[in-house]
Amino acid sequence: MRGRPWSTSAAVRGLARRYEIGACVPGPSEGESAGSNEDEPAGTCFICESAPKRYYVRPVLSLPDRETRQREESPLLRIRDAFKKVIVTTDSLITSYTDSGVLTAGLFDFLKDEKSLDTL
Repeated sequence: MRGRPWSTSAAVRGLARRYEIGACVPGPSEGESAGSNEDEPAGTCFICESAPKRYYVRPVLSLPDRETRQREESPLLRIRDAFKKVIVTTDSLITSYTDSGVLTAGLFDFLKDEKSLDTL
């Protein structure tokens, strides 16, 4: 994928095959006011629903280090329900769960199978 810009629209098109898609911006974490972190981008993620299933998907370009991973995982952890939370990245990585229960998956693994949200 070198030399080609990564677009969240690729992930959305892949998901649209099976799910109704919306966007959400989780509120601030406990003890944090809504405007306390104005330098950081909003924690937007996609909601993918096909009753009774719901998934929260956060597309990110890269997870080069632990600090970045924690920052990108944070908006998903603010969602207080038991539905699957997923970070999709262009990094070549082994699909795995973080200690917090968030699934991290590479874009190609995520898109190659229509049922990836169920099977990963």
